[in-house]
Amino acid sequence: MMYLRLKLARNLLFQNGAIFISIDDHESHNLRHLMDEIFGAVNFIAIFVWISKFSPSNNVKQVSSQNENVICYCKDIDEFKPNLLPRTEEMDASYKNPDNDPRGKWQLVSLHAKSGQLGSKNQYNFTFPNGVKFECE
Repeated sequence: MMYLRLKLARNLLFQNGAIFISIDDHESHNLRHLMDEIFGAVNFIAIFVWISKFSPSNNVKQVSSQNENVICYCKDIDEFKPNLLPRTEEMDASYKNPDNDPRGKWQLVSLHAKSGQLGSKNQYNFTFPNGVKFECE
């Protein structure tokens, strides 16, 4: 059923067009195989994770899934040109190069995400061998 519809969708796309398909974890692998066959694996762009709900469900038997996958393929990778968001001067000003990195300006980004409540049993404080202390806030 999906094969014919996706084949038609591909034929209706402009040469520089792309298709975005939302699907859950149970069928995403099958859709990838189908899309590789119709669009060609070389035309795969990305799988975007869409957070479809913000709280877990208590009425599931196994695991409460809170996201869906949005699979993106283009018709012709050589013609595909995504519309980039314009950059502002404020955005550009947040990048610096204090260490004269030859790759250019960069921005420090936190590698951890804050979660849980302060003082909850899921938060830990660490003291590294060199004496540096890391405290969750």
